[in-house]
This record gives sequence, structure tokens and C-alpha cells, in this order.
Amino acid sequence: MDPSCHSGILNRTVVKINLKNKMDNSNIFPVVLVGLIISISLFLLLRELANWYWKINERIENQKETNLLLEKILMQLEGMNTRIKNQNKRGENLNNDFLLNKK
Repeated sequence: MDPSCHSGILNRTVVKINLKNKMDNSNIFPVVLVGLIISISLFLLLRELANWYWKINERIENQKETNLLLEKILMQLEGMNTRIKNQNKRGENLNNDFLLNKK
């Protein structure tokens, strides 16, 4: 084989590598940026799909409603407790039938 043939192949390979390196360095930021945007969008979409499928959003709303009802019950019990303490301080007889379940 002719040595000039090998040098031509070598020169074309070097030129291709140089062009590839220039292209990789200049286009890496937009590719990474687009990849991040697509990844984040896909994550958010799949997250919403999973929340809908397992009804997580509905469960959270039900739990918030349950918490509000429990707070109302607690306030009523605290009010009853305060009334009982006030009656005890005044020395009044208490009718605790509702507490003891007696009739």
C-alpha cells in the first residue's frame, strides 16, 4: 500500500475529530438545558398521574376535613371541661350521667 493513502485517511480522521470536538463543546449547554426541561416536565406529569391514580389529592382533602372536625370536637370537650371545673369550684352537684353512661 501507498503511505500517502494512510496519511490521507489520518488527515480526514483528525479533521472529523476536530469538527466533532468543536460541535460537542458549543452545543452541550442547549442539549443539557432541553434535557433538564424535558426531565422535569416528565417528572411533574407522572407525579400528577400517580396522585390521580391513587387518589392522593382526595385523601389529603379528606384528612384536612377530618382535622377540622377533630378540632371542633376538641373545642367542645374543652368547653365542657371548663364548665365542669367552674361547677366544681362553686360546689354545685354535677350530673355526670352523660360521662358515666348511667340512666
